[in-house]
Amino acid sequence: MNKEMEIIIANNIYNYSFIGELLNRPRIDLFGITDNDLSDYNRYQNDLSKYYSKVESIVNKIGFGLSTILAIVLYVVLFYDQNEITKLIESRGWLVFIVNAILSILCFIILFVIFGMCFFIPLFSGIFKFIISFLFRFLSKNKIINAEPTKPKSWEKVKKYQDEINKYKTNENHYSKMYPGIDEVDYDLCAYGKKCITYLVDSLINFTHYQNGQIHKENIRQEQKYWFDLDPYDFEKEVAYWFEKQGYKAKVTQKTGDGGIDIIISKDNYKAYVQCKRYKTSKVDRPTLNALYGVVCADKVNQGIVVCLLGITDEAKEFAKKVGIKVVTIDELAPKDDLFHQRIIKETLPVQPVQYNEEWCEIGNLKLNTICFSTLEDAKKQIEKYNNAEFFHLIKFKGLFFCVNCDKVNYKQFSLWMNKYNTVDIPTRVYKKRKYQKYFLLK
Repeated sequence: MNKEMEIIIANNIYNYSFIGELLNRPRIDLFGITDNDLSDYNRYQNDLSKYYSKVESIVNKIGFGLSTILAIVLYVVLFYDQNEITKLIESRGWLVFIVNAILSILCFIILFVIFGMCFFIPLFSGIFKFIISFLFRFLSKNKIINAEPTKPKSWEKVKKYQDEINKYKTNENHYSKMYPGIDEVDYDLCAYGKKCITYLVDSLINFTHYQNGQIHKENIRQEQKYWFDLDPYDFEKEVAYWFEKQGYKAKVTQKTGDGGIDIIISKDNYKAYVQCKRYKTSKVDRPTLNALYGVVCADKVNQGIVVCLLGITDEAKEFAKKVGIKVVTIDELAPKDDLFHQRIIKETLPVQPVQYNEEWCEIGNLKLNTICFSTLEDAKKQIEKYNNAEFFHLIKFKGLFFCVNCDKVNYKQFSLWMNKYNTVDIPTRVYKKRKYQKYFLLK
């Protein structure tokens, strides 16, 4: 086992943080049954379903027949008058006869629907089902019709097994919804927790690599050669970033139709247009500043700024001083390393996990708690034990709760990185505990 894996799974503290450890699928051997018993059970249930379906069909047919007979009887009693019909035929009142016949048919249909479909068929279905079932049993014993399927000897045992399987499937669905991917470890919460911790450690390692890339870029930004080697568009983006570090909001304009303006910066009520000129062999001249000043005046912004590598000509300096155009050169973008300007070279962060103590491992400038929890309440109870609560941040990953320790600046960077790569659920709401004045970031 390598050093990294020891840090991740060597201690088993987090194994006891779960509401359950293993979801065991029922085994047929523990119920004293075999695969043949399962087949017999399924065959019996299928045959029984067909049998009662046949019984119900016969009941419905009898109900339908009785309802029809009753409707006819009621029709005859209420509407049938032979003398009236005879008189109609003798008087040849055929039109009247046809109308009365149609009305009689409609009355019959209404009687059939009301007394038959809505009353007698459901009534007969309930009353005669038992009688017909009894009749079926009697006839089946005398071998007149097929007998009701006989239960297999192992039916009770298989029924208990099937009930347990149904409970297992219910729990299986519950666990799958709460803990995505738990089926890959056979619903073992402890193994699932270890897998999640392993994943988070890998994520922190990748995040530290990302931070080191940022540190490397910050270091080379202090070298003037870096700025000379940039292509025009990257130069604009780096200049915008440089202004953001000064506290401004900076937006790079479109490559075309920008009126010669490359960046728009703003802070509070201040707004300025920035023009980037990456000339490597010459200085910016007066006409360039004239054009910039014209756009500044036309749009009524506070100031125009020109960012260039080698500075501006003497004539342009006089004009810039007169109209208030600010000039930023390479010496401001990347100051020379001398007595007045000391470069701040940052060291890269250690990437390999280090065992900090029995509960924490340290990766870069973040610490990960190897205790993970299945409920938010358990996680909050654990966090409340620590001092300096503002350095402890809860995150949710695949249904489990974890804690990382770092300052707010690093946590914000970590959150942005995690959200960008969709690796974990970064909290979005703030919960405040009044008693301790502690803040917990949770989703």
